[in-house]
Amino acid sequence: MFRLFAVCCCFVGLAAAPAFAAPTRAELEARLNALENTLAGDVCLDPRAARAVLEARLPEGSSAAAPTAAAARVALPAEAALPRDRLVDLLRQAVVLVLTPESSGSGFFVTPDTLVTNAHVIEGANGKIALVGPGVGGAQTAQVVAVETGTGLQARDYAILRMTGARAKATLPLATQATELEPVIAAGFPGLLLDNDIHFQRLLRGTPTGVPDLILSQGSIMAVQNRSSSLPTIAHSAPISAGNSGGPLVDGCGRVVGVNTFIRVSAEQASHAGYAIAADDVLRFLAERGVTPTVSAAPCR
Repeated sequence: MFRLFAVCCCFVGLAAAPAFAAPTRAELEARLNALENTLAGDVCLDPRAARAVLEARLPEGSSAAAPTAAAARVALPAEAALPRDRLVDLLRQAVVLVLTPESSGSGFFVTPDTLVTNAHVIEGANGKIALVGPGVGGAQTAQVVAVETGTGLQARDYAILRMTGARAKATLPLATQATELEPVIAAGFPGLLLDNDIHFQRLLRGTPTGVPDLILSQGSIMAVQNRSSSLPTIAHSAPISAGNSGGPLVDGCGRVVGVNTFIRVSAEQASHAGYAIAADDVLRFLAERGVTPTVSAAPCR
């Protein structure tokens, strides 16, 4: 969650809270609103002002300590999971096929003209990138804004693209509340299934008659690994394959909890697992590049 990251980027100390008489509901709600407004911004820009809000006392006459930032997060109301048809429509409008002369992958819009994908999806593209999907009116071109990649499993693999000449019909918010056993959906364009899509085959031959169908698969989060590292990853059971790279892993509310990046397959054990880079670091990367997506801090129920 962006608000949680903002709290972590610099330390704003809390003084010991003196005791007061039990606060009223209105007082608690006012306190919660002040905390939410503070944490929604960058507390590092004005730590003194942030500390003043966090240390502010409730009105005299109470015996309970003022709620902490952690309590404020717990008090956030849950978002309602989207009906299946609305979730499917949202993903169809916000997720696109990313095509280059060398390969194909997936991507998703975080603002009407800016999308995220994996760096390895556009490797060798030499600026020739096409975006295909109903949310962009068929096909559009895109330019590379930023790329960061490395070697090994604990390495960033991101690219930010900007669509030229159009705006996407929908964007996806990001959420960092990823928990074990949470249901998730992988959205993208895996080549394993695109081979059976007549629109994709005609697109490759240069005679497009429509857009390929978005592929959706369901699963659950098996583990959020390396939480304390700079690059936490989500292991999940939603089936993905080559072509899903750069596509979103979303929760039932349609919020991105991770970017699908690689899979691990064991022929001996006849098993596999998909891996997504958790949204925590995606948000950091976007902030470093001046991109401000929509962020949801509430749990999805």
